[in-house]
Amino acid sequence: MKILFITMTLAICFIITVYKVDNIKKHTLAVRQCVMMIDNIEILLNHTNITVEKIIDSLLLSDNYYLLSFLKEIHISLLNSDFDNGIITKNNCIFFDKEDLTFINGFFSNFGKSDVYGQISNCKLYKEFLKTKLSKLENEEKNNCKSTSVMIMGIGFAVLMIMV
Repeated sequence: MKILFITMTLAICFIITVYKVDNIKKHTLAVRQCVMMIDNIEILLNHTNITVEKIIDSLLLSDNYYLLSFLKEIHISLLNSDFDNGIITKNNCIFFDKEDLTFINGFFSNFGKSDVYGQISNCKLYKEFLKTKLSKLENEEKNNCKSTSVMIMGIGFAVLMIMV
């Protein structure tokens, strides 16, 4: 019975560690995908003459933005010309925090509302915001993944030592 409890405790600690580390990594990846998305939008604005709707269509067709589930809602709201600055919420962006949502909503609230040069400036501004955030997240990921793993596994081993 004691061995079963110890095994279960260690398994639970391992699962919690994997879950926490995965969420940290997905948050970083989601912000990285936002930076890539805005960079792609900027390139399309600079080198093509396509509409905002076509730009969003091209983003939706790409496999590079699979964590950006909000793109479908953006597409619908831009087609209906009723973008609401709070359309992107924690409900449709589970891997983002409040600051990320503010940046993304800010970017899309200005998207398609000025000439090409204004759009490119908007891309550069929000890309810099998100790059700064990405850099911070990458540093946190390095530190937090290691410390979270060590802490949770340490708790598991502490329980193991107490039980033995």
